Formats: sequence, structure tokens, C-alpha cells
Amino acid sequence: MKDEDRPRFAAAMNRLAAGFQVQVTQPLLEAYWDGLEEGVDIQDFEGAVRLAVKERDKLPRPVELRKLSVRAYGKRTGQYYLPGTGWVNDPWSKERQIADARAAPQLAHWSETERESEG
Repeated sequence: MKDEDRPRFAAAMNRLAAGFQVQVTQPLLEAYWDGLEEGVDIQDFEGAVRLAVKERDKLPRPVELRKLSVRAYGKRTGQYYLPGTGWVNDPWSKERQIADARAAPQLAHWSETERESEG
């Protein structure tokens, strides 16, 4: 985020705090800004706030909002993040299948068996 994003950031933080019935203070704003300023786009932060209010039961820490901002970016752009690979446009791409197979080898085997029985 950039300095000119501070008003939008403050507005989003106010929405976030209201959703969790927490009072916004200047030290809280500065701590969250410090934790999110680098590497997070303001649009994705705003998306992370929306996700947090929908999915969390307590005020998320900056590191959690950073993770939610990655999901928000994916929703905004229609991309899917594959650890070790990066962003891909097609969530059912070969890269996703490889990543899924690494994460759960038993599912990859099931998937192969399933394709063989269909063919």
C-alpha cells in the first residue's frame, strides 16, 4: 500500500473493527499499517476485510489479514495460488493437479484410478 491509501485503509479498519466490536485507536491503526503496508494492495486489503468479517470470529491479526488478502487477490483476478508454482489462471490446470497430488498422494492415485475406469 502507498501513503495515499491511508484514508481507504483507515476506513476499512473502521469497518473491520466495527464488525468485531473493537475500538480503533491510533496505535492499532499504525500497528496494522506496519504489518500490511508492504506487499498488500489496498483493493486486496479491502477484500481481506470483507472475508474476515464473513469468516472469522475475532479480530484477525495483520498476518492473518495478509493471508486473506492473497485470497482476495485471487477472487478479484480469477487466479489460483499454487505454493511453489505461483499464480495460475486455470484452477484445474496441470500445475494445480501436481500441487494437489503432492498435498494428498492418495487422492492423486484415486483420481488416476477414476480416469482409468471412465475411459
